[in-house]
Amino acid sequence: IDISVQISPKIPIWPETTPPEIRVMKNVEKDGVNVSSISMDLHTGTHIDSPLHFVKNGKTIEQLNLEALIGPCLVINLEGEQLITKEIIKCKIGNRVVNKLLFKTDNSKLWTRTDQFYKDYVGLSECAAKWVVEKGIDLVGIDYLSIQAFKQPDKVHITLLENEVIIL
Repeated sequence: IDISVQISPKIPIWPETTPPEIRVMKNVEKDGVNVSSISMDLHTGTHIDSPLHFVKNGKTIEQLNLEALIGPCLVINLEGEQLITKEIIKCKIGNRVVNKLLFKTDNSKLWTRTDQFYKDYVGLSECAAKWVVEKGIDLVGIDYLSIQAFKQPDKVHITLLENEVIIL
């Protein structure tokens, strides 16, 4: 199941970054072939954070075990929650063994409203990030541009990425 959001010039983007530019370079009627180009920030839409994003000398995307992106995962519906805490995750998972977690939050609605970036999106707490690492979960995904809330310190990213938890 592909959970990617569609890239367009009107997609919400992180503050102070450039929106995607999609340009037709050739068209079949005039040139005999359709050719387009795209220019965008690497953190546009659905993306992976590599450890190098926050960790000095961290791994780049091509150095990660991308098999962690494939396979069964648990999607936790957290609509109505403002912050994803360890307690909430533990309650939703119960006794199940989970390697991959996707969080479905109210953030999903932010993609379709406008191209405006919303700073009050739902993120993962620092304690929840530590718990994810302790449980050996190798992938966490959230339905907006960052795994941590906008006003949180970078410790959520650092905790996950230093331990090679893939952030989607």
